[in-house]
Amino acid sequence: MKEEKFLDADYAQYTEKYLNKSMTTEPRMLSIVFDRIGVASAEEREKLFKGLVDNSILTEAKTLRATGAR
Repeated sequence: MKEEKFLDADYAQYTEKYLNKSMTTEPRMLSIVFDRIGVASAEEREKLFKGLVDNSILTEAKTLRATGAR
């Protein structure tokens, strides 16, 4: 494609749709799993979630991206 404005528009649309999404896992995303295994207590769900999911790498990558560090 030779028209730079079209490339810029495509890139902007792509980044908005795919790259600007949060990649972290949230407790609500596992609610169906917790329901199926019979975990009803919010405290127990939080404890299980913290034992299963580690978003620290994504948080660090997001911070590095924001600061422009490599």
